[in-house]
Amino acid sequence: MNNPYQTPKSNLKPAELAESTQGTTPQFKFQIGDNEIVGELSLISGWERVYVNGEQLFSKLNWRRKGVHNLHFDDEDYQLVFMADSIFKPIRSCALEKDGVVLKQYRSESKPKLIYMWLGLALVFIEAVVSGIVIDEFGLAGWWEWVSILITFSILIAGINYGHKYGSVMVTEEAV
Repeated sequence: MNNPYQTPKSNLKPAELAESTQGTTPQFKFQIGDNEIVGELSLISGWERVYVNGEQLFSKLNWRRKGVHNLHFDDEDYQLVFMADSIFKPIRSCALEKDGVVLKQYRSESKPKLIYMWLGLALVFIEAVVSGIVIDEFGLAGWWEWVSILITFSILIAGINYGHKYGSVMVTEEAV
């Protein structure tokens, strides 16, 4: 008996799970002949690192959405392309290209632990209340405001950093 309201089955296979790690920097692994290429991209620091057979080949600080690294193996040119899909969503992708054609592509998504971010926001609120009391009661309006701003940003950065550090990262292979 055919159900006309049933969703049709697709021929698409789910993406193969390549890696699931803890921390902020996933590893994208590619193989060209006997050479293993490992790419790393950190959204927090912006560092892009490329390793070939365990040795670091490139290390570059990049705050743009796209980073391209040129590789040369067996008289052929390859490009390792990093993409940060969004500043607000922790999604990254890495592709190995040859002559502009994508050979293999990975996509990673970070899942930060939000408890650290909420804890950071709560500490910022407490710090703001304490700073207001100190400024009003002791008349330290000049330099204490700058100390308060410094403490606020330090707490927020630490909360975001710990959230990503102790969160998880899942890397999946995308169909090309």
